[in-house]
Amino acid sequence: MSEPKVSNKRLRDTQRIVHLVGGLMLGVYIYIPLVGGSTAHFVTSLMQFVVFPAVVATGMLMWQLPRLRRLLKARQKNKVVE
Repeated sequence: MSEPKVSNKRLRDTQRIVHLVGGLMLGVYIYIPLVGGSTAHFVTSLMQFVVFPAVVATGMLMWQLPRLRRLLKARQKNKVVE
């Protein structure tokens, strides 16, 4: 069975939204310091382990997606030939 394909536009839009929301959250976190407490600890953990990695991943995908697609297409083409 083949999986439904996601259009390039939808993929780019989703990546862009995740990247912008994550960047906004990081900006707010940096420029509006939180008072101590469990909420501040939770927000810090959220930024370190969810938001920052998501921003990095979406940024790298937006930057390297054309190269990744070419590599995958060439690999798939080589599999068919074998």
